Amino acid sequence: MTQNKKTKAPVEALRKGLQILELLNADWRREGIPLAQIAQQMGQNKTTIHNLLKTLVICGFAENNDGIYTTGWKVRRLAKEQLAGDIVNQNQKWIGALAVLAEKIEEPLVLASLIQGRRQVIARAESTQSVQVNSKFCEQNDMTTWETVTGRVLAAYALEQEKLQLFETDGIPGRRWNGLSTIEETLEELDRIKANGIAIDAEGEVFSAAVPIMTPDGSVFAALGVYLPMFRISPYRRSCILKLLKEGAETLASLIRNS
Repeated sequence: MTQNKKTKAPVEALRKGLQILELLNADWRREGIPLAQIAQQMGQNKTTIHNLLKTLVICGFAENNDGIYTTGWKVRRLAKEQLAGDIVNQNQKWIGALAVLAEKIEEPLVLASLIQGRRQVIARAESTQSVQVNSKFCEQNDMTTWETVTGRVLAAYALEQEKLQLFETDGIPGRRWNGLSTIEETLEELDRIKANGIAIDAEGEVFSAAVPIMTPDGSVFAALGVYLPMFRISPYRRSCILKLLKEGAETLASLIRNS
């Protein structure tokens, strides 16, 4: 009787690095794992594991807090992008929930996410209004993050490394968003959005607003936005729409928790 042997990986260092990622990812509360514990669990000496961890940290896949290691920002970004991919692939549960919400609000909705450092629309739901804003015009994928309310929400809740990528990709907002001319001014505005839990643009002929959709670990994987003509906004309707938008974001977030 032949005994099954564990297949030897062509690149052993890569296999060990991936094993480390599995260990760190299993620490879902992100309390952190000491170097010695990782080395012990893997049956490797601390020098080897330290060098592998150092590489993972440099590449953004692990974080080191005084010798206590957790998953890095790129691992968390990959998890968010996987959720976005599920929606892009026409997950009916998500599409159906978005359509029901658009019917309640009676205005078109847009769901957008950061994918590889770019804001991308991953789902839309149109309204039955005879006069409505064309969300495809207001939320184009070639627009910068700063030009849309969904992009501003995503930037407000982005990881620090993701914010740096946004500034490298899209530059300073300038006239694309309230004339913000420095990184410091932009970060202050993003902090205000995060504190309020909503981004609103009531300039011109279109009213738009967006709120975050939270994952169980407290991060944001998408922004839910609404667009409508300014003439249809009154203080009462504005209040109703924002309430329904926040409730809708919570409903969509519950799909993550229950999946």
